[in-house]
This record gives sequence, structure tokens and C-alpha cells, in this order.
Amino acid sequence: MVNKDFLIKLVRDPDPLEAILNYLVERLLGKVDLADIDASYEVLEDELSRFERWLYEVWGKSFYEFLLGKPEERALWALSKAYRMAGEMGANVLVADGLSLRELLVLIKALQGRVTYTAGRVAHPTTTAMAARSFFGTENLQDAFRGTGLREGYEWTGQVVDNVRSPPKIGGRRHLSLLTYYPDAPLHSAVKYGFVQIQKVSEVIGDLVKIISELSRVSDLVVTGDHGYIFLGRSPNRYLWRWIGHTERHGGSYGDHGLDVGGEVVAMGRFHAPDVLKSGAFIVHGGISLTESLVPIITVKGGT
Repeated sequence: MVNKDFLIKLVRDPDPLEAILNYLVERLLGKVDLADIDASYEVLEDELSRFERWLYEVWGKSFYEFLLGKPEERALWALSKAYRMAGEMGANVLVADGLSLRELLVLIKALQGRVTYTAGRVAHPTTTAMAARSFFGTENLQDAFRGTGLREGYEWTGQVVDNVRSPPKIGGRRHLSLLTYYPDAPLHSAVKYGFVQIQKVSEVIGDLVKIISELSRVSDLVVTGDHGYIFLGRSPNRYLWRWIGHTERHGGSYGDHGLDVGGEVVAMGRFHAPDVLKSGAFIVHGGISLTESLVPIITVKGGT
């Protein structure tokens, strides 16, 4: 399943998160069809589910402890790295709620030659509220994007992108801190954010690509997320290994498949998920898994 060079990096590298992301991009990029993103995401999840299962069988619970990182490693968090990188570059930042490595693959193909990337960690449980509290020091994410504020030693002007199909015209402005609730809101929390129904994956991801392209029309843009997600499509059992119970992915009882994070038990791996068949949601998050916990920091070079 994996090549010798990658195995060596897993063993020898003290923090192989970057090696894991690079390996997945190399392995999965050819499986993305921009003309059929819905089908591509199903194929990607098959691959990601099997790969994570292999990592779990090799490392056991220590793999998920590795994904958690350490409290003193805040500088490795995706949000921290994104603001630091953008500040040094004189670029803007877009925080896309729920951005995952799948969207990285799409962007590499859609914006050919303009994308570079690195790997980042996130706070756990992998929820938007936790990201708001732990990194921004606010009760919700939206409050962190009002007015001006300091992030990683640089001053930023915040703005929420309310309509992804009509993004703000920012021209050559720099040091903007922008927030979009895509892709999470329409794929996971449609009712909460006022969407009439869960949208097609292709439409959601297509809109996200368009807004990133528009916001990077002149200035460089650094894109990251507050957490990733497990994609379930319409067949949750297909992508969960052994669906033990319908439960949220944090704050429950998970037996051997949970880890204590700051006094709260968080589900690890793909053993637990809420009953998404009732809500119609395509994705879940909140736990500790490869695709919830590894979030890319994507730099899009300005210019179309």
C-alpha cells in the first residue's frame, strides 16, 4: 500500500505529519475529476479510510495521540501557521470552516501552478467553537472577524464573507482576515446557517474554489481551516470501520476508542458518528481522525 521511502519517513521523522500530507497528495491527486467532484469525493474517502485504518493498525492508539500534538506546539496549529505565513508575506488570510485535504487536492488541480501547501494541526475536539476559544479567544468564530486585531504579531482587519457567490472586492488590499463558513455549513449544518437543504458537494466545492480564486485575484492568499471532517456521503457505513453507535464525536462514552482531551473524552478513528441519515448531512467532525485533525495551510499566488 505504501512505498519504502514513505515508511522510512514515518519511522525516522519526529513529526511525520508533513510526510503524510505529501504522500496523500501524490497518491490521490490523480483521482480528482473536476468535472465530477461528487464521485471524486466518494473515491477519495475510500482511499483515506483505508489509509487511516492502516496507520491505526501499525501505530494503534498512539497514532491518535500523535494527531493531538502537544500543548506547547501551538506554533504548528494550522491557524497559527497561516497567520504567521501571511503576515510575513504581506498576504491575506481566508479561514474556511471545515477545510480539509480534499479541498487542497481540488485547488491544486483548479488553480494550476498557483498553489503551495504545508500541514497543520487543529485544536480538539475538532469543532468550530473549540477553534474560536482556543486560538481566537472568542465564544464563536464570527466574533473573531469583526474589526481589527493582532494575530501572530501582525494587525489584521476582519471580515465575514456572507455570500460566497458575491465575495468582497478587495483589490490589492493586504492583511485582511476573512472568514467563510464553506464548506462546513452547507454540507454539515444546513439548518443552523439558514440553508434550505444540504447542497450537492460539487456545488459547494465549486463555490469555494470560485471565492478563493476571486480573493486571490491580485494579492496572495493563505487559506486554512479550523478543523477537517470525515466525509460520509449517503453511505455512512461505507466509510466508518465498525459503526458502534450513533453518538456525537466528543463528550460521549467511547470505550477503547476515545481519548481524554482536557477533561473531555473525544472519539478517535472512524468507530463513532451521529445519525447523519436523519439530518442528511454529508460530513461529521468533532473527533480525532486523520481527516478531521490534519488541516492544510494553502498559499495561493495572487494573479489570475
